Amino acid sequence: MDNILFSPAERRGIIVFLIICLLLYLSVDAYLSHLQFKNKPSREQREAFMALVLEHELKDSLYAEARNNFKGLLDPNKVGQEQLLQSGLRKDIAERLIRFREKGAYYNSRSDLELVYGMDSSWLNRKDLNFVFHPRKGEVDDSYEVREQKRSLNLTPFDPNIISKEALLDMHLPGSAIQGILSFREKFRPFEKATDLYSVYNIDSSLAEQIIPFLKIKELADLDSMNSLIVSVSINQADTNLLKEVNGIGSYLAKSIIEYRQKLGGYYSLEQLRDLFVVDSSRYQSISKYLYCDDDFRKLNLNKASEEELYNHPYISYKLARNIVEFRERMRLFEKVEELTNIELVDGVLFSKLAPYLEIK
Repeated sequence: MDNILFSPAERRGIIVFLIICLLLYLSVDAYLSHLQFKNKPSREQREAFMALVLEHELKDSLYAEARNNFKGLLDPNKVGQEQLLQSGLRKDIAERLIRFREKGAYYNSRSDLELVYGMDSSWLNRKDLNFVFHPRKGEVDDSYEVREQKRSLNLTPFDPNIISKEALLDMHLPGSAIQGILSFREKFRPFEKATDLYSVYNIDSSLAEQIIPFLKIKELADLDSMNSLIVSVSINQADTNLLKEVNGIGSYLAKSIIEYRQKLGGYYSLEQLRDLFVVDSSRYQSISKYLYCDDDFRKLNLNKASEEELYNHPYISYKLARNIVEFRERMRLFEKVEELTNIELVDGVLFSKLAPYLEIK
């Protein structure tokens, strides 16, 4: 029995331990009770929430009653806000519908009303709601945009391959359509036939049909005769203005040719123009007859060019530039340009493109 007795010190330790456990239990319980009380809404909050629910239910019932009681015709292009509210449309949507109309919109069908942001589809699709859509006087079966185009265009015969931006503006063509015409001939190819206008990104079919009767495109033979008056142009020496003298080269392509020339250090072949995404085979054939390439291009010393100088060349990737420098540092200097093929990253195609730009000194 004596074996299970505790010393005075042990008994005091046990008592202290039990007191600590009791305090911990009471503190945790009190904390949890506090959280429950804290998250519990007050009576005022509950009453405010119920009042809000009742208010929404009352509004919904009023809208429903208005919808059921409203009779008569509804012309969205003339109706006022009060009548829209009486028909059961929410106030914010009614205000938006009228504001949209005041800014120039004209509603020709229920589908036009769907464009109003937040439109109530249940209101719009009610079978008992009789919408009336009257076309504007003298304008039938045309959208608002088409009517505006017909009203303002001042078209005269023109050649889309040579007409200036200012002349297109004088015809009152939309700015997006003008940009589309200029981009097509400068970034893609010259217009060959009137129906090419359907391929212009910013011109829809209705506008194209209005413009096409006024297009007078010169035959490609005539364009070639115009180019025959131009002395051959060096792609390594010409500036943008001289390049633009060649039919088929607009501002964008001329700028692209010069920017790529600066990155390469100069061209060694006309074929390099094919690297530009805006030069397809058809366009290359049409412009290459009036261009030539001299041997005025910059070369890189394979044994001295820094990693950054190598990487800045369009034909050299960062990894290849790193391998060239490591070959020089860990192995030896290059003795001839052909040794570049010892690097796994350099295949026959890449070497044939890159070799003219490299030298050993």
